[in-house]
Amino acid sequence: MYKRTEIYVRDQESKDHLINNKWKPKYENQGILSKLKYIRTSNGKNIPYQIFYVSLFLEHLLKNDPLIDPRDKRDCIENYLDYNDIDSFIELLKLKKNSDIYSESWEIIQQKKGDYTSSSNLNILVDELQNGLI
Repeated sequence: MYKRTEIYVRDQESKDHLINNKWKPKYENQGILSKLKYIRTSNGKNIPYQIFYVSLFLEHLLKNDPLIDPRDKRDCIENYLDYNDIDSFIELLKLKKNSDIYSESWEIIQQKKGDYTSSSNLNILVDELQNGLI
């Protein structure tokens, strides 16, 4: 398992761009979306809502490397699908979970700013599907 606390960029301008234009709005949106329980339709009906995540991206989770070469991303996913079944993927999600409790999983990921270790709360969705809760 990797644990990275640094991301290298070309220069300060690139760093500022990432932080201010990419990551800051992302964290703000995550904070709002992770707390929503319902989405209200135009006719006033409430639809249950939850948002799930794989921190970093799926290919980073599968390869266990946050610095995967962009040219290898598609191959990484295709290779995983060629050699693994759905049960293997579910086991991987269980290994990468940070909690079995939805709200706690979001609190943990939002505290991990600057930690580029892959994690996910998709295990919660899988459990809900397997137990017929959805």
